Amino acid sequence: VPARNLSHGKKQWLEIAMAVSLRPKLLFLDEPVAGMSVEETHATGELIKQLRDDGLTMMVVEHDMTFVKQIATRVSVLHGGR
Repeated sequence: VPARNLSHGKKQWLEIAMAVSLRPKLLFLDEPVAGMSVEETHATGELIKQLRDDGLTMMVVEHDMTFVKQIATRVSVLHGGR
């Protein structure tokens, strides 16, 4: 299936897969679940936890605190630039 025909969530998963295929030591994800349904968000969290458990270090910027609680081992919060 051409990427242009994928749902928004599956496009995000494809982008994560392309980044992971490069075998990075550190993966930065900027709002990876923005615009996803609750089900897609949960599935993305499970994917990210599996990558983490496989040894990939990630830094994730996200506003969805339910998602953050699902995936995070450490959290830093910025409020008002601090």
